[in-house]
Amino acid sequence: MSRSCWPSSCPASRFSSVPGWCWMLLLTVLVLIVYSPASTNEFVWDDHFFIEGNPAVQGKAPLSSLWLKPVKYERAVLPLWRPLPLTVYAALRSVFGTSAAAFHLASVLLHAAVAMLLFLWLVEMRLPRPASFVASALYAVHPFLTSAVAYVAGMADPLAAFFSLAALLFWREAFQSFEASPHSSRWQKRLLAGFLAWLCALFCKEWALMVPL
Repeated sequence: MSRSCWPSSCPASRFSSVPGWCWMLLLTVLVLIVYSPASTNEFVWDDHFFIEGNPAVQGKAPLSSLWLKPVKYERAVLPLWRPLPLTVYAALRSVFGTSAAAFHLASVLLHAAVAMLLFLWLVEMRLPRPASFVASALYAVHPFLTSAVAYVAGMADPLAAFFSLAALLFWREAFQSFEASPHSSRWQKRLLAGFLAWLCALFCKEWALMVPL
C-alpha cells in the first residue's frame, strides 16, 4: 500500500470522520436549494379541496371531524382516511392563515427531515456516513418525489415516511437496549415510542401498515 494513502489519511477515511450533524445539515441545505422555488407556488388541484374547501381545516367545523368522519368530496365519500395530514393543515392554517407559501415551506422542511432520518437509519445499518449521505441525497432530490414535496396535498407521503423512519429508529434502539439490559425499562419505552410513531404513520398513509414487515 502506498504511504501516501494509509487508511487514516485516505479521502474516504477523512470523510467518515465528519460528524453526522454536518451531513444532515448538508442534506437540509440541498433540499432547500432544490425545492425552495416551490414556496412561490399557489394551491393547485386537490389543495383547494383538502385545505381551502375543508371546513374543519378552515376552522369552521370541529377539528374532531377530521378524525371521526370520512373524507368527502361534495356528496361522495372518498376511499381514504388522512386525519393527521389534515390536522397538520389545520394547524398551519391557524398559524399562517391561507398563505400557500407557508404550506409549501412546511412541506419542504418535512422532506428535509425525512432525508435526515433516512441518513440516520442507514448509519444504524452500518453503512458508512459518506455512503449514507449519498443515498439520502439521491432520495432527497429524486424527481419521483417532486409531487409529494412541491404539491401540498402530497404532504401525507413525507409525513408517513417521517413517522415510519422514526418508528424504525425507535425499534432499533429498543432492540439494542434489550440486548444490553433486558431488565431495564429503557427498551420498553423505546418500543412504545416506536409503536406510537408507527400509529402516526398509519394516520397518514395506508402503506405504513407494511413498515414492521
